[in-house]
Amino acid sequence: LLNRALGNVYQFIFCLKKKNNKEKSSSKAILTDAQSVRFGALYFDLGDGFNEEDRVAVQQNINCEKFSYQVSLPNGIKRVRWDPMRGQACIVSGLRAMTPEGPIEPTTHNGISLEGWDFFSNTQSQYEFHFEKPVLWLQIQGFIYGIDHMYITDFLLRLVKSTSMQHQAIQEVDSRLQL
Repeated sequence: LLNRALGNVYQFIFCLKKKNNKEKSSSKAILTDAQSVRFGALYFDLGDGFNEEDRVAVQQNINCEKFSYQVSLPNGIKRVRWDPMRGQACIVSGLRAMTPEGPIEPTTHNGISLEGWDFFSNTQSQYEFHFEKPVLWLQIQGFIYGIDHMYITDFLLRLVKSTSMQHQAIQEVDSRLQL
């Protein structure tokens, strides 16, 4: 893993997962127990922004459990906000979102995205989906890894920021060399 681009991030995540597997029965595990059930939320913007009245709680098993759910959307929907985990830092990977018209890319808020992984170091993880025309349903799938200890989250965020800056610098050098 270390020889791959951004291998240090993958190695760190691998170590966290390995440590979690060794400590599943311990209450001091860094990542939450794989059988934990957490709640996220979907917010619907019908033209007046996001609010608690137009919110649906979504339940998912986290940590190495693939989640997949599909929700019918109300008429007149403009945007959907998805909060993967309410009140807890998390990592989301392999996120795919589909509508009847095909795949849709969300905007990530309060997190850092790096090669298919989204790192949320705070308790406000959010994605936003914008719709150009009426959509009947939205399907979201991927993996969620909850993080219980904030000191690990802060360390992970610093590591990802550093790696992301290194990755951008390498891409800039590559593009200059190709000119």
